[in-house]
Amino acid sequence: MPIRKLPSFAGIDNAREDEALERGGDSPSLHVREALNIDISETGRASLRAGVAQQTQLPFKWLWQSSLHGDCFASLHGDWVKVNPEVWSYEVLYAGAAAGRTKHIILNSRVLMCSDAGLFVYDGANALKFTLDTPAAPYVTQDGDGSLHEGQYNFAVSWLRSGAESGLSEISSLQCAGQNAAQVTFPLCTDPSVTHIRLYMTETGGSALYQVEDYPISEAQAHIALLPALGPAAVTQYMDPMPAGKYLSLWRGRIISVRANVIYFSQAMAFHLCDMRYSFIQMPQRITFLEPVDGGIWVGQTDHVVFLRGADLQQMTVEPKASARPIPDSSFLAESALLAQLNTSSSAAVWLSEKGFTAGTADGQLVELQKTVMKNISGISASAVGLDGRVTAVVN
Repeated sequence: MPIRKLPSFAGIDNAREDEALERGGDSPSLHVREALNIDISETGRASLRAGVAQQTQLPFKWLWQSSLHGDCFASLHGDWVKVNPEVWSYEVLYAGAAAGRTKHIILNSRVLMCSDAGLFVYDGANALKFTLDTPAAPYVTQDGDGSLHEGQYNFAVSWLRSGAESGLSEISSLQCAGQNAAQVTFPLCTDPSVTHIRLYMTETGGSALYQVEDYPISEAQAHIALLPALGPAAVTQYMDPMPAGKYLSLWRGRIISVRANVIYFSQAMAFHLCDMRYSFIQMPQRITFLEPVDGGIWVGQTDHVVFLRGADLQQMTVEPKASARPIPDSSFLAESALLAQLNTSSSAAVWLSEKGFTAGTADGQLVELQKTVMKNISGISASAVGLDGRVTAVVN
């Protein structure tokens, strides 16, 4: 029986005809239909893939390692934990915070995590809820002799914590009969991280709210006997806590989260707040991935991909791309060194589609890296990562 020497392996090809799988000439190569438990090197040599071994019996989920200090974070029984992967011990950072799917990013040298329970932040020492709830409206009554002029006054409050201010409460109005004082009763605060409450009021008959004073959270009331020297105007009116979502990213001084088919943007440099009236983009289909790049944002849809081009939230343009159906959750941001064939110095979005890996460049170009050799990839979801010069995906 004749012995045939196999040429170097060039990878997997399930798209072309059988005759096209082998290439002759000075540099012969052979594509294969499948490569189960086999690694193919850059030089075409095949080797048996190393086996796997269980590292721990603890059911950690959504493991993520910070590039800042190398710390590992995960979800365990719904708790947000920090994991030591050397011995697989863990420390509970915030009980009950990691319900459902979790997503982590680095924000101002801190770790920000979103889950079904909300947004949470870890600064290396403590973990706490990232957003501040909007307080209820204060209760305002007239109280004895004072020097307030006759007319209507409006009052509102906000919570304060470490320089961050919550959205403004609803307005409470007081019709003063003249020569009276205002007694303002603050709402109850159940967030132990809140340290102060900020009071706002209008001038007589005015509509603009101005800062009055910051009170310790232990204070229950404020007595306004005369119109004080009012401070700056309120800037958090109509603001809501930034909503958590399935995806979380950082883009041009804002954080972005996704719920169903809606992308929410935080306020610029006020990451815990969102203007729910204007700071969102609604997509026509359910969003299956989200990756910001220098020139805009790549957004996965059910059966195609969209590029949101622009640097300003209010002036972004929507560019649908003629692409293969993306596999949900399969995207990541790849450094330029990993995608040398694109000849770009900027990072690019990479995701898995039914035609193999696809790259979305910083200037909005879509490159289907494997469309000539791959087809019919399907899955409910996938996770992809760039490691050791190659992209690896696990498909569910």
